Amino acid sequence: MDISITIVWFLTKNKIIGDEIEPGLYVAIEIIRANTKMNAHTKKPQFLYQRTAVIFDGLLHYYLNIVSAIETTMKHVILAITLLALLIGCAQTSQNTPQFNGGVQEITIKVVGADFIPSDITVQKGVPVRLNVDGRGAKGCMTTFLIPSLNIRSQLAAGDNYFEFTPQETGNIPFSCGMNMARGVIRVVEGKTEQTKEIKMESPKTEEDLSSLSSAAGPTIIDLKDGQTYKLEAREVKQTINGKEHKAYSYNGHIPGPIIRAKKGSTLTIPFTNNLKENTTIHWHGLRHDVKMDGVPGVSQPEIAPGQTFEYTIKLPDAGIFWYHPHVREDKQQDMGLAGVIVVTDDEAPVNKEEILVLDDMLIENGKSVPYPEDAANFAIMGRFGNTMLVNGKTDYTLRVSKGEVIRFTLVNVANVRPYNISFGGAQMKLVGSDMGHYEREQTVDSVIIAPAERYTIDVLFDKNGEYFIENKNPLMSYKLGKIIVQNTPTANDYSKEFNILKTNTDVAADISKFSKLFDKDPDYTLKLDVDMSGMTMDDMIMDGHDENIEWEDTMFDMNKKFTSKDLKWFIENENGKKNMDFMMNAKIGDVVKIRFVNNKESMHPMQHPMHLHGQRFLVTQIDGKPTNDKVWKDTVLVPIGSTLDILVDVTNPGEWMMHCHIAEHLTSGMMTSFMVGTNS
Repeated sequence: MDISITIVWFLTKNKIIGDEIEPGLYVAIEIIRANTKMNAHTKKPQFLYQRTAVIFDGLLHYYLNIVSAIETTMKHVILAITLLALLIGCAQTSQNTPQFNGGVQEITIKVVGADFIPSDITVQKGVPVRLNVDGRGAKGCMTTFLIPSLNIRSQLAAGDNYFEFTPQETGNIPFSCGMNMARGVIRVVEGKTEQTKEIKMESPKTEEDLSSLSSAAGPTIIDLKDGQTYKLEAREVKQTINGKEHKAYSYNGHIPGPIIRAKKGSTLTIPFTNNLKENTTIHWHGLRHDVKMDGVPGVSQPEIAPGQTFEYTIKLPDAGIFWYHPHVREDKQQDMGLAGVIVVTDDEAPVNKEEILVLDDMLIENGKSVPYPEDAANFAIMGRFGNTMLVNGKTDYTLRVSKGEVIRFTLVNVANVRPYNISFGGAQMKLVGSDMGHYEREQTVDSVIIAPAERYTIDVLFDKNGEYFIENKNPLMSYKLGKIIVQNTPTANDYSKEFNILKTNTDVAADISKFSKLFDKDPDYTLKLDVDMSGMTMDDMIMDGHDENIEWEDTMFDMNKKFTSKDLKWFIENENGKKNMDFMMNAKIGDVVKIRFVNNKESMHPMQHPMHLHGQRFLVTQIDGKPTNDKVWKDTVLVPIGSTLDILVDVTNPGEWMMHCHIAEHLTSGMMTSFMVGTNS
């Protein structure tokens, strides 16, 4: 039998048998050619898939009838005999497939893109396991297979790769590729078991009735003057996305929440009522105001229980773009719609129109929002990447303008994890400002990368009529987020001359120059950004490097989905090895503190981190040892994979202030520390 199979393998793979044979037999040979390969363990040809054997089982009787009619040349006699033997062998194989729960547990994992399929496997304790990793599709880091706890580390051949072991204890055995990413898990259980299918979040057994909820409205602008009061409430609404209704959270019934617009120097009173069924707070992102109003539970205020009201007093000392969102279960509450924008102005812009674009995404499967665990964040490795892109809460953002108009777009990224690379279909773009005001000097750009929690202000000139798509392009994907329709009617007010001047903001430059002598000072604090993933150690890892310094998409969805914030710990680590809230940075008003972030590329899962400091402002002075140009005051900065980045903090605001990663799932997994500012007294 083995000799017969080998002959067929040789004849078909080397195409010695040609097209002149009987057509039905030729089809069978083509199936063999496409569906057989050399077994790296047995060194014999075999079918790729068990279902191929089943197909041949059905064809067997047909070919028994045609063998006698084949022209009796020696080649065809050999073919007929060997093909018949192969078909019989395949039929036998299909009838004797090993059972997973008896004898030896035989498992096959395939490399598909950047994933192992399946990624979640259950085996029986004490029963030998014969694991076959099909490396046929392996590229890059996926050519390395690791089971650290079993000391298995192997370069995958482009075929079958066999590993044998007997699990002696119940629990989880992670396996991964050479990038140190936990790509899958083998779950060892007592007693008999079956192959575990993909684990899915539990959904309600019946459809949730949303009829009593009001429909979410789009953004609205609320202009407030110094000393005014404006009430906010958080409540449930229904949000329609692509024709389907989803339960969502809102501020005042709007997604995104009301856009609060006020002048620099204003003080506003915001009574906030929580009408959700869970505790929440509001964090006023980027504001240098009273720490008691900062919205951090256990630090600045208690959580606000359902039905309770808390009165916020917010001060606006800086011009810029700020925003507000919860600081309780951001992974859920913010993702479900609780985010709003604050625009603080101090001058008039030389543009025809100003537009605010709130960028977000939403994860939908089978027409439903993917649910959130009650007591932890899922998608804890990479964060929850959505598959439906939203601008101002909608999938179909459209703006109509006249030819020649200059539009000032304010971009606010409120997504849990997704970074965007925004452009406007080839229209000319000018970068004007970021989080806390204008740049020293304006810059022409082709696109703008914006991380979660960052804000950017750009002017765009539409000098030709037609459609311009708002695009998010990264090395893996390209999305159209909305469109600008430029009508052929020329604008009545032409600001193209002002647009073509790259303005130097002398007031900003003068302010920043006061700190220039400290740009090169040694860091006061050096902080490593990393993750601790249970069951995987650095000694067990092979590093193949990382192709990109930003993870733009979730390339390991199944594995990411299964890990919760209870399974791992993202951390900020100081020079003494203390992590997260086990240490505190200290300063006093008037200090200028340099903080150096080191994003560990040798991490168990290398990933970018948007780092946010509450209550203060800072300048980015160096990235990977190179000084930055055209600085701007920030409160959030993206630290790319493998990068070292320095910020210079202008310490002006007393109190205990949080500093954390603004990937919501990383924060929920513990990635935060504090910055304590005392008074001179």
